[in-house]
This record gives sequence, C-alpha cells and structure tokens, in this order.
Amino acid sequence: MTQEDLNKIKEILVDSNKIIELDEKVNFYIKEFIKNNNEEDFSKNEAFSDDEFISRINKYEEISEDLEQVVILLGRWGKDEHLPIIEKLFKRISENNSDNNGVPVWLSLQWYPILLFIYLITIAALSNNNYKIIKAVLEVKIKITDYEVYPLITLITRVSEIDKHFSLLNENKNFKTPRSEYFYRNLKTNLEELIFLGKDYEYYFDECEMLIALVYAHINKHDWGMVGRFYWKHEERFESSPLKEMREDAKRLGDEWSPLKARLFNGSFDEFLKTKLKYCKED
Repeated sequence: MTQEDLNKIKEILVDSNKIIELDEKVNFYIKEFIKNNNEEDFSKNEAFSDDEFISRINKYEEISEDLEQVVILLGRWGKDEHLPIIEKLFKRISENNSDNNGVPVWLSLQWYPILLFIYLITIAALSNNNYKIIKAVLEVKIKITDYEVYPLITLITRVSEIDKHFSLLNENKNFKTPRSEYFYRNLKTNLEELIFLGKDYEYYFDECEMLIALVYAHINKHDWGMVGRFYWKHEERFESSPLKEMREDAKRLGDEWSPLKARLFNGSFDEFLKTKLKYCKED
C-alpha cells in the first residue's frame, strides 16, 4: 500500500459522508487478501516440515501487509457507523477457511493471519477505548457451512493447537508462550508507524490477550482461553499481574467498567467475575 493510499483511507475514515467510499476501499483489500490466500500457495495437503512452517508464516505475513494497515486504522478511528464494515471484513476472510480437509497443522495455521488482524484491531481499539469494536470482532458470527455458524473467537483459537511450532521463529526456544512472544515482537512495527503507542504497547497487548482469552471462556462457558504473555506474568508476579489489575479495575468501576458498557460479558459484572482461566490462580 502506498502512502497516498494510506492517506486516502484516513481521509475517508473520518468523514461520515464517505462511508460508501470507505466500504469500497475495504472491499478491495479484502478481495486482494482472499485472492492471494489460495490453495496453490497454501496447500492443506502438503507434508509438514519446520522449513515449510516458517515459509508459510512469512508468506501469510506478506499477503496480510495491506489489510493489516486497514484494520489498524479501523480499530483506532472507527465509529459505530463502521461496525458493519468491520464485521463484514472478518466474515469474508474467515469464510475463506471453510475447508476442513488436510494436514492438521495447516488447517490450524490458516487462521493465523486472521488472528493477526484480530490482535491489531483490538490493540488499536484499546488505544482509543473503543470496546464496541472489540465486541463486534470477537463475537461476529462466521458461517463455515450451511449448518455451522460460530463466533469468530471460537474459530481463531485453533491457532493455539500449534503454539509450540512458533518456537521455530523465536531466538529463545524456551518461552512459555512462544506464539504470544512472536506476536508481541512482530506486531509492534505497524502499530508504531500508524498510531505510535510507545511504551503503552505492552499494556494494550496484554489487555488484548486477556480479553481474547476471557471472552472465549465466557462465550463457551469454559475455564480455558488462549494462553498469552499475561499467563507467565500472572505466575511470576501475582500481586501486580495484568490479569489481577484488570479484575481490580472491574471491581472498582463495576457497571461503569468500559468492557461492560460495551456489552462484553453480556454487560454483566457478575458474569465477568465468574469467568475464570484454570491456568491462572485466583485470590
């Protein structure tokens, strides 16, 4: 994407009279991503190897570059009127993953770029305290077949099945959360260039991962969610862990806590407090 294209998206994003033009722009980048995310380049039947895993990660990241910038801008500057565009973006790119036949690692990895987009739009939205966007993305319903419809948050957790393989991409092979560490290191560049988070990046990254885990646990009435960097922080410094701080904020603000005002956890303080992660000890 050229700087001129980027500036054009910024211009129409802040102008409520140009919602149709924005829709058309976003459609273009969705279609480009889908066109490049094809079976020829990402065969689900190819034999697994470490080299092929690394190669696919690189190729997924290459075809995602333009749409990554779009979702960051939508996350940071999006308004209520843009929610249908955001939901459509995630519906169309997720529907492209309807094939469930092939090597299990590749079937899980096909959700990798979508998880990247979710992290980026969530972190960008957090930087502007826009939890409505986060709710729209995590809870949007994806039609996989005529008989199968799932919340997006349920589908993208398939990437967690291959977390261990992300150690191939990290210099430190002993990370407790290898995929999360890889994301933390690699997502920062685009976010810094577009919305300049500075030292707030780590705070928003942790909150992003905690919301993904907790919303999954809540929707699925489970005590598990995708494991992120917040997990080892919680284990190592319990009294000042990001998860403990999030719960303290919720207790202090009650129904005025921003995620609840956006109707995450059904807008219920009690439902949030009852949502637990079995791998994180409680008070």
